[in-house]
Amino acid sequence: MSKLHRLLKRQLKKANFDESQLKGIDAFLAQINDAYVSFEQDHSHLEHVLEESSQELFVANQQLKNKVKSIQGKLSKVATNIKDIIFEMDINGRWTYLNSAWERLSGFTIEESLGKEYYEYLPKEVTEAFRKKLIYENENFELYRSSFTYVRPDGITLWLDVSIKPIVRSNGEVEGYIGSISDITELKIAEQKLIDANKAKDEFLSIMSHEIRTPLNAVIGVSNLLLMEEPKPDQIDNLNVLTYSSKHLLTLVNDILDYNKIVSGSLVMEQDDFSLKESLKAQHQMFSQKATSKGLDFKVNLDKDIPKTVIGDTHRLSQILTNLLGNAIKFTEEGFVELEVSLKKKKNDLYFVEFKVSDTGIGIAKENQGKIFEPFAQANSNTTRLFGGTGLGLAICKNLVEIMGSELKCRSGKNVGTSFSFVVPFGKGNSLESVNLSQQMNAEYENSLDGTILVVEDNKINVIIIKKFLDKWGINYEIAENGLIGFEMSVKKQYDLIFMDIEMPVMNGFQATLAIRESSTNPNYETPIIALTASTGDKTNGELSRAGMDGLVVKPFDPKELYTVIKNCLAMPQIEALPSAGSTSASKASASKATTKSAATKTTT
Repeated sequence: MSKLHRLLKRQLKKANFDESQLKGIDAFLAQINDAYVSFEQDHSHLEHVLEESSQELFVANQQLKNKVKSIQGKLSKVATNIKDIIFEMDINGRWTYLNSAWERLSGFTIEESLGKEYYEYLPKEVTEAFRKKLIYENENFELYRSSFTYVRPDGITLWLDVSIKPIVRSNGEVEGYIGSISDITELKIAEQKLIDANKAKDEFLSIMSHEIRTPLNAVIGVSNLLLMEEPKPDQIDNLNVLTYSSKHLLTLVNDILDYNKIVSGSLVMEQDDFSLKESLKAQHQMFSQKATSKGLDFKVNLDKDIPKTVIGDTHRLSQILTNLLGNAIKFTEEGFVELEVSLKKKKNDLYFVEFKVSDTGIGIAKENQGKIFEPFAQANSNTTRLFGGTGLGLAICKNLVEIMGSELKCRSGKNVGTSFSFVVPFGKGNSLESVNLSQQMNAEYENSLDGTILVVEDNKINVIIIKKFLDKWGINYEIAENGLIGFEMSVKKQYDLIFMDIEMPVMNGFQATLAIRESSTNPNYETPIIALTASTGDKTNGELSRAGMDGLVVKPFDPKELYTVIKNCLAMPQIEALPSAGSTSASKASASKATTKSAATKTTT
């Protein structure tokens, strides 16, 4: 009994076993005793293992806590030093977390802001838009973002950008929102500087255009006048060189201005009725003589399935074809140049017309084809020296074609010729005005015209040029040297047509036109007023209609087009919208006169 395990002794004592009874079960008690001893040893071992494990867990837990504290410290440092505001909101829009950037940008302390609603701090334009997003998208949105101006309590104005995302639980329920607020003031300032710089660039180009076009108007005008006066055979060649050189310079100026409009996104495509046949006929007339002089076979083929008239921008289309055909003839010494126009498909009243210009010229090596559409770039470094040009032509063509919703494709190889093609969608035309207009434009323009014109122009050279043309056409005219004198003359006498320069001292053309249109008692209240100017800024066309002008003739002007404008104006006493001739973009300006009803034929170049 004395050798038994203490727990077994305790159990036997409780059971009141006597010595005689225990002797009878010695063997059985010995087995039970061994089990108790073994269990106690196992229990002791287990306690030891648990103690060691507990100590290891404690150490691991302490290490984990230290790591968490370290990470929290680092995150806190990051959040503290981030320039942007980092925030959290609960489902009701109350701030639950704000980093230190909040105090710097908002002007409020974190302590006073936590627990308050976001709409107490953000402007209504942001909070209302965010509230509507929550309502309409039922909180199931991915991101809300907005930029706004914010005035701090100290009066300083900032430009901020806010981004908000929902915090979604695993069950899909939104439990709050997280986001950031960034200071974009410097970006906005830089953006405004860029806008101002672009505006300054546009104004500079407009001024330079005016200054360059003014003497060009004199050179081209005098050249045309001399050619009209039956010069001697030995003078014709010199005059042709002078005319070609001045027109080439004008083309370079126009290319630079057009490219500037394209890159600034201010170029607007017109949508007018015109005859594709007549436009292509004009291209053929323009290049046939030059092609013949080089011994080239020049063809223009038009698909008979294309409607007689289509709706699109005839001026820009002509600009593209003029560039492509001009290049084709320039770079081709023998063989042919061909313009093929075919109907690719018709869909929903749209005619998809393919234009393809092919030649047998010098071609373009494959490695150089990627850069020919870049501005001021040439396929080879000596191209400009050998053939001339700015390298803007194809860049302008590419951009114009893309604005039309197409792509300018090139297939070529060195010494195997080149093919450029693009597909343009046109609507079906509604009239034959363009056909009639083409016939008018090519009509004889030396016949006398009956009427009286007021020319408001301050440049003496331009006055001399236009006077010579008006004298040749037998038109009565009077000259006003600035807008104020022109307005004063308009009050005293009625004219059949007024040509109005824009850039003038004392009173400019817009101001003078507004003064004429403001009073119905002015004898020229309904007289057609055509802007005759060298200015081609983006704002010019919009200001025409606001001032009450009826059209635009850009200097240097083509005598035929000027004649046609005058003839049309004198033939139509009531005019709503007059032609725009010699312009890089046809004006849609209409008169502000209330009683004019009939529409004039539209002129584009």
